[in-house]
Amino acid sequence: RAVACRLGVSLLTLSRAQQITCTMTGMAVTSLVAGLGGCLFLVLTRNVIVIRRKEGIGSGDGGNKLLQRRIRAQANFCESFPVAMILLATLEAADVVSDGSLYTLGGMFMLGRLMHAKAFSSEKLDTNNRVGGMISSTLSIVGMTILALLHGLHLL
Repeated sequence: RAVACRLGVSLLTLSRAQQITCTMTGMAVTSLVAGLGGCLFLVLTRNVIVIRRKEGIGSGDGGNKLLQRRIRAQANFCESFPVAMILLATLEAADVVSDGSLYTLGGMFMLGRLMHAKAFSSEKLDTNNRVGGMISSTLSIVGMTILALLHGLHLL
């Protein structure tokens, strides 16, 4: 049913129950990860604004180390999130791997981004969360990249 929906099969050829299921399941994994990512982006943005207001820094970082780390946390998220979302959406739309695998890869990515954000947002840089976050995020992107390449080469 979801495959038929993703492949553009006319809903007229599906039963009513299949139509409802198709409508309810379309891109659920990508939607969830995108929503969680949007929430994290808003928190990271708020973290930058709080320090800017507290320290009266309207532009740049004013040499403030905590503001520098918070800006970097937000920027790093903005650099990696679009790549992960494109890969995740591509894999989900192609329906080449299970939703469970997609939830795992998307969850790994978001866990990594949360750990990384926590590392950079604290008063003192938390190296363990930084490294753990980088590993989790990078491994999820590597996994999605390999799956996308295999699909593109018709090997999956």
